Amino acid sequence: MDESLRASFAKVKEELDVHLDSINENTNEINANFEHVARLEDKIDKLNERIDELSMIFSSLIGEKPKEESIKFENIKLTLREQEVFLALYTSQNELTYYDIARKLGLTPDLVERYVKIMLEKGIPIARKITENKVFLTVDDEFKSIQAKQNVLRISENISQVFEQ
Repeated sequence: MDESLRASFAKVKEELDVHLDSINENTNEINANFEHVARLEDKIDKLNERIDELSMIFSSLIGEKPKEESIKFENIKLTLREQEVFLALYTSQNELTYYDIARKLGLTPDLVERYVKIMLEKGIPIARKITENKVFLTVDDEFKSIQAKQNVLRISENISQVFEQ
């Protein structure tokens, strides 16, 4: 009886080992697929950034923008946080990374990236340049001029006073 019990347990252990090996193989395959998807997402992000850059370059090559260009900016409304992110870029003499803006405003880089994406979707011309796997941001000089003259984004005076200091 003792021998048959040991044989049964040995058989069960053998089956469990086979299942464990299968689980480990599946886990490795899932990890490899996850890494592959992450690399693809990175490449897609880089392609989107390059498309944005090419769009900005293309629009500047077309020639001088018509006077109506400033009119289309009149309907843009920014939240207070978006205004802060915009002013961080607008008042900077240099290109900034998401991290630079986040540090300046006490936000996370991911949150800053979302705000920039929303501003781009609203039509604010923010140029993105990739150097050494870092994204550098600037506000289009022509738009800076329009904003300085007309305050088309209606930036809150309270927020702009903080950035003037």
